[in-house]
Amino acid sequence: MLCLHERHLSRETIDKTGWFSVNLPEQKWLAEIEYCGMVSGREIDKVKLFKNSWHRDLPVIETIPVVLLCGVALR
Repeated sequence: MLCLHERHLSRETIDKTGWFSVNLPEQKWLAEIEYCGMVSGREIDKVKLFKNSWHRDLPVIETIPVVLLCGVALR
C-alpha cells in the first residue's frame, strides 16, 4: 500500500500522470534515500541526486537494482 498526503509533490504527480515508481535500493544507498525522505521535492530537485533514466515520464534511478513502475487503477 502507498499512502501520500494530498499536499505532497509526489501525490500531485501521481494525480496528473497516473504513474509512480517504487525503488528498492541496496543498503549502501541508505543515507541518500533517508535524505530524500526528509526533503521536499518543492525545495530541491531530487532527480539531480542520482543518475537517472526516464520511463513514462518518471525518473528511474539507474543504480537501484529493482524499480517498479506502477499505474494507478481508476475507481
